[in-house]
Amino acid sequence: MPGVVSQLTSGALGPRLRASDRDLTGGEDFVDHRAWTVADKAVLAGVKHGDTDAPVQLVVVLRADDPDADDADADDTDDEDGEDEDWL
Repeated sequence: MPGVVSQLTSGALGPRLRASDRDLTGGEDFVDHRAWTVADKAVLAGVKHGDTDAPVQLVVVLRADDPDADDADADDTDDEDGEDEDWL
């Protein structure tokens, strides 16, 4: 995880990334994560481990940054494959 965060923050977007104090996880359960905003987007890098029989997943996502959506996560609906529709 530290390597991915380092690559993101030192890359082309690095100077424009702003750390966020808001919960940008979309209600997902992460072992560890870092979140930023850039322009009107939210960037999240995190480690998920949903099942002890499954490998750990490293997830990096970009989605529209909607501050009001943080409060509406309980009302958020998943699409037919169970994935959060808000993530790009």
